[in-house]
Amino acid sequence: MRLKQHRRKSGPMRAALIAATLLSLAGIAPAASAGQWVQTGRFRYVDTESISPYITSYGNNCQGGVPGPSGLYTYGDIGPERYGSCPTDASTGWEANVDGNLGLCRPDLNAVGGGTSCVDHLYAIIGVGQYQGMLPATCATPGTYAIGYRRTVQLIDSGVGTVPDYYEQISETSTEYYCQ
Repeated sequence: MRLKQHRRKSGPMRAALIAATLLSLAGIAPAASAGQWVQTGRFRYVDTESISPYITSYGNNCQGGVPGPSGLYTYGDIGPERYGSCPTDASTGWEANVDGNLGLCRPDLNAVGGGTSCVDHLYAIIGVGQYQGMLPATCATPGTYAIGYRRTVQLIDSGVGTVPDYYEQISETSTEYYCQ
């Protein structure tokens, strides 16, 4: 059996390694990622249909997974309490983060493959802006809160008559995260 002889690395790779080591020893190296997003247990779902009587159901879990408000609305009877809240919502910025996430996807029957459903993934951090896609795994500022949002829209044939008569079935979920 022949063993390969270990050779010293030279050139740009070695120079970069030496520079990074010296900078980190001097305290000048860039800071590593501060942390990652973890779920707080705060969660809200909203399900609705665009067919009479336009029922909307909703439910909440509060921080720590404690059950929160839930219920049903019919079209037009949603009150000022909207979909309910949890005691810690004000301190985490829940409403600002949730309000920053409004999915816009619309199914398109003329799309390739039928186009009978679509999904939006959005997120908001400390109530500032709305970003497309999933919440990144890492975060930069410990102590901040964010919301990951998913909206799914499906076209459902009502089954009335001989011509397809579609209505929308919409499901939205909002999950709160904390940077640690």
